[in-house]
Formats: sequence, C-alpha cells, structure tokens
Amino acid sequence: MEFQRLIEYANMKSQNTQRIYKHHYKLLHQHFNCDIADVSFDKLKSFIDNLDIAPNTKAMYLNVIIVINKFCGGTKADIEDLLDYRADLTQAIQINLKRVNNSLDLPSMNTILHFMEESLTKRNYRRYVINFLLIHYFVRNQDLDLEIIDDLKKVEEGKNYLVLKKNPKHIIYIRQRYKTFKQHGRKDYIITDLNFYKAVKELYTTDEPLINISLQHAVINNTYQKLGESNYLKISINHIRETGNLNLLKHISERRGTSYPVLLNSYNALV
Repeated sequence: MEFQRLIEYANMKSQNTQRIYKHHYKLLHQHFNCDIADVSFDKLKSFIDNLDIAPNTKAMYLNVIIVINKFCGGTKADIEDLLDYRADLTQAIQINLKRVNNSLDLPSMNTILHFMEESLTKRNYRRYVINFLLIHYFVRNQDLDLEIIDDLKKVEEGKNYLVLKKNPKHIIYIRQRYKTFKQHGRKDYIITDLNFYKAVKELYTTDEPLINISLQHAVINNTYQKLGESNYLKISINHIRETGNLNLLKHISERRGTSYPVLLNSYNALV
C-alpha cells in the first residue's frame, strides 16, 4: 500500500525521478523490513546520517521518506522534523557544491567556442552539432538523443528531432523527450545559423546519426577534454559571473527547462 502511494505520486514526475524513488524505497524497505511510515524520525535520521554517500544522494532517500510520511499517515511532528532535517541537508549540499565548483579548473567559454569552430574546420560535423547544442541550448545528454529528418510530417510524439528546412535555410530543433517535459511540454526552436545548418545537412546527407554509440559516451567523447554536459553548463555559469549578464541565466532556465532558483542554488551562480 505504502509503495503504491509512492508510485502514484512519482507518476507525476519524470521517468528518471520515478526510477530513483523506486530504487531508494526498496533499499529503505530492505534495511528496516517494515513500512517506512512506521519508522521513527530518530531511526530514519540515524540511518541517513550514517550513509557514506554524498549529501545530494542522502537527500534522495529523505525525499522518498517525506513523501511516504505525507501520504501514508506520518504524524505532523515527524513530518516537521523531516522537513527541518531536509533544510539542514540542503545547506550541506550547497557547501559541498561550492567546494566542488571551487576545485574545478574549467576552461573559458572562448576556449569551448574555439573547440567547436575547430570541429567544423576539421569537418567533424557530429562534434560541431553536439557542442553547438550544448553551448547555445544548454541541453542535457537525453536532449541529444534525436533524429535528423527533412519533413515535419515525419515527426512522431515522444522523440527529439532536427528538421532540415529550405527557403530560407534553417533548422527546427524539436524537443519532446527531455527531463522536465511533463512540466514544460514540447519545445520548438528555429536555428538560422548557417554553419549549424551545414553540419546537420552533412550528417543527414551521409546518413550519419548524431549519436552513433551510447549516449553518455558520445557526449563525453565529443566535448572539450571530455568534460561532458554538466561541466559545459558550469562553464556557461562561470561566463555569467565574468560578464554579469543575468539575462543569460534566464535564457539557460528557459532552454534547459530548469527553474531560475534551481540554477542559482544547484550551480552556486552569482551568490
């Protein structure tokens, strides 16, 4: 019953969040061998405190526990204690993120842009397209799992596309499969950059998929010094610090599908 209520709640979230909730609930249930709502706050806190994992992973366990207590008869006092504990854990996450970010020696945005343009010069069109979308549309790995087509009639629900269009030359970037799709729905972007058009057309003409190996490896192997998607976002955040361009942060929020406060908190931007 308890697990079913959790699943009903999780169904409103992304597939990745659903998977995380199920995984952490099963681990909790294996440890306590009873309904989680029946476990006292002190025992739950002790369990999480003693986990040798990062604070943000501890928060995943705690979120599951809070949901269960809210929907499965947890006492008001226990719920308040859990929420206070989450606030303390959130502060620990911020401290940990600040430490990690400060320890990274990331390249400048100009270095990344040069790497992207160099890819075009070397006719590495796959690398160029991946970097263009990471830099200008702040996408996650999943957003790059897409098909290149030349006709909007070929678009199917639940898939991402780059659609080649002529007269004038442009690309329609359609995103229907991304982390926060349930909250924001389908996103369409008109891209008029002619270098990007050329790169996409070359891939389409030679029948080369954008992702030709596993998604994660494809992105890692095509980013500067194998930095990956998350570090590219941090480079964009660092660029904001350097330029003071707050409008760019809102731009990232809209294109990535991440709330403005989350960007500020999660990536320690401008605070």
